[in-house]
Amino acid sequence: MTTGMEPAVRLDGVGKIYGTGPSAVTALKDVSYGFARGSFTAVMGHSGSGKSTLLQCAAGLTQPTSGTVSVGGADVTALTEAELSAMRRERVGFVFQAFNLLPALTAKENIELPMRPAGQRADQEWVQELVGRTRIAEHVHRRPHELSGGQQQRVAICRALVAGPQVVFADEPTGSLDTRSGQEILAMLRLVVDTLKQTSSWSPTMRPLPRTPTGCSSSVTGRWWTSWRRPHRPRSPQGRVVVPAPPIIPAPPVSPGRPHRRRSPPGPGP
Repeated sequence: MTTGMEPAVRLDGVGKIYGTGPSAVTALKDVSYGFARGSFTAVMGHSGSGKSTLLQCAAGLTQPTSGTVSVGGADVTALTEAELSAMRRERVGFVFQAFNLLPALTAKENIELPMRPAGQRADQEWVQELVGRTRIAEHVHRRPHELSGGQQQRVAICRALVAGPQVVFADEPTGSLDTRSGQEILAMLRLVVDTLKQTSSWSPTMRPLPRTPTGCSSSVTGRWWTSWRRPHRPRSPQGRVVVPAPPIIPAPPVSPGRPHRRRSPPGPGP
């Protein structure tokens, strides 16, 4: 992607292979893409197409097998472990599909956790705005096991945004939420992109309408990037996999034979 400004995140020829030999699985193959600054991008694809691997490589959480990844102009693949940790802490926010909340901490402590390694204190006004927008203000003193799955997801989203990162990656951020709550979360991410000029990339949960791209809230607009794998599977213009209707299996023919005779009821007894 060619733009007049350096992309917030750039992938050049990125490949990721899990395992070796005959059992090796290619999750990513020669992926090149640039996420523009201030953009809001959804990575679409069916299960197993490499969406999570792509986001984790772009965020510096997983090292690619080949290619390079740069965040803010810095080559992530060339950083030491300490430099990589500092980069993720200062520039990248990530919403994990499995929440990854610490069970011994309250929701508020989990939200403020990214600030601790650098010895910084979270902006309490920003924290209050985050928990208010995600409707978990009255649950911030509870621990994860006392929260529902949707509430834990909201805590994870607040944690990713609390440090004001340059880039936010979200792996199915609305997977545990109902349609209304999911649209609110996406609208919130859209607002963060517009107000803080952050870059947001996320993989939506693949569900029937209205959770497909055409059915998302009209206030949530952005770039839709369809998964690049398995091109032989047909797709609609909106990026959804087109699943052909199952074939109609005719009923087995009735074998010819003697017609069924209705048995007469027995007569009266002696």
